Amino acid sequence: MTPRPPRFDTDALERTMASLAARLDRHRSELNRLNVYPVPDGDTGDNLSATLDSVLAHIGTAGPDGDVVDAVATGAVLGGRGSSGVILGQGLRGFVTNLPGDAGAADLAAALSAAAAAARDAIADPVEGTILTVADDAARQARSAASAGESLAGVARAAADEGWRSLARTPDLLPALARAGVVDAGGFGYVLFLDALAEAITGEERPHREPEAPVLQVTTVDDGSPAKQAGGRYEILCVLAADQDQLRVLRERWSDLGDTVAIAGTGDTWRGHVHTDDVVGALAAARQAGGVSGVEITDLLAPQDGRPAAERGLHPVAPDGSAVSIVAVAEGDALVAAYLEAGARRVVLGGITEKPSTGELLRVLDACASEVVVLPGDKDVLPAARRAAELAAVPARVVPADMLAGLLALEAVGPGLDGDADSGAAQLERASHRIRTARVQRAVRESETELGTVRVGEWLARGTAGLVAIGATAREALDAAAAALVGPGTTRALVAVDQEAPAPEDVVAGLRRAHPHVQWLRRRTNRPSCAYGIAVW
Repeated sequence: MTPRPPRFDTDALERTMASLAARLDRHRSELNRLNVYPVPDGDTGDNLSATLDSVLAHIGTAGPDGDVVDAVATGAVLGGRGSSGVILGQGLRGFVTNLPGDAGAADLAAALSAAAAAARDAIADPVEGTILTVADDAARQARSAASAGESLAGVARAAADEGWRSLARTPDLLPALARAGVVDAGGFGYVLFLDALAEAITGEERPHREPEAPVLQVTTVDDGSPAKQAGGRYEILCVLAADQDQLRVLRERWSDLGDTVAIAGTGDTWRGHVHTDDVVGALAAARQAGGVSGVEITDLLAPQDGRPAAERGLHPVAPDGSAVSIVAVAEGDALVAAYLEAGARRVVLGGITEKPSTGELLRVLDACASEVVVLPGDKDVLPAARRAAELAAVPARVVPADMLAGLLALEAVGPGLDGDADSGAAQLERASHRIRTARVQRAVRESETELGTVRVGEWLARGTAGLVAIGATAREALDAAAAALVGPGTTRALVAVDQEAPAPEDVVAGLRRAHPHVQWLRRRTNRPSCAYGIAVW
């Protein structure tokens, strides 16, 4: 009897994912150094490793009898970080969902072709010389090998070998790579996948290779570099619940507002990515498309290792211990944008209505290269923030400040923030302790309070220390809160106008008349389930 040729099964798929995760972790620093396109933010290695961490976590929770294919597909899409992670995640989803449970040579070639097509479909404006080209070339070689009668192992070897050759050609196709003297970082990540796949199938250790293009330590960024051409300073990642028609409109809207648009997923769950200068507009467009959750926003040009990105050059180096990254939790698109403008490195969308978990916060903290100070913004987020800080790979400290107090403290001391996480946290905590805040919300149930009976529909001004004021209207509660919080030594105050505020009105005019010695500021923050916020110092 002729022996049955080797096949690719779920055990081999698990070995592939575990091997890929190990390879990405081993080459993380190198991948970060190669990262010059589309933005030289030096985090491709971190992003790809985080994506595979999510894959392995989903495989682990699936259990011995779980659906490994579904675990890989879900983990790859929902765990995608950065444009490289979103693209690789979509490619992996395309690969596993088009691979039969007992695959042969032709099946493997077809699955690699599906992976390349899925990765390309994730991008609004595909560019050659990137991971997309490497995936296409490897799939083409796999199909050719299968058509020539190669075995499963032969197809896997052919795809991996062509992946390396294609990677070496990427600087010829993308001028940004040629200027920097590097190959594409995302493409390098993909050939590591191909190597892991070939090793899992053949049982043979793949030879250690280095990218053939020289890796130069570029120290300046000229005016023609991607850093100047990028469509936006801020990177937005989120999970979207939308259909294909809604996503098509969102792609167009995001392309108008920025670049590096990637949307990956399946069914009605998708991972979205965009670089933009208009955080508020991009988030509003996402909400118009459907449900939005798991929002993470990163300032791509925030200082790291003590210098702005434009001065660091194309390859950020490890921090020297003097830089502190601020990670904030904020709700309301305008408040998110305000935190970024005040100097936060990363912002997670959340608060009263959407509380990020310990795992979600840990994922963000571990993506930071330097020590971290966390501003959780709400007492209900504080336990998760503290636990994430304990587990983080970098030293992290938590400042338990109200969302408005944290923002104003950051605006006050951010430019002079120095030292390590302990020092940064101490500076922000001292500043936030001088700020008193309250949040005006509608009462949803009748209750007895220290200020008297509160009836449904009345408005409460609640501060960190408890109830500050009650009013029949939102404005009445705001005015009462101001009277309670403003003192003779108060010099400045902020009024935040949120989603449930009445029709547009000049809320500051009356407060100025009542408290003429105070400099009043007004900011439209659009927090949900809230009419106004007030902060005085």
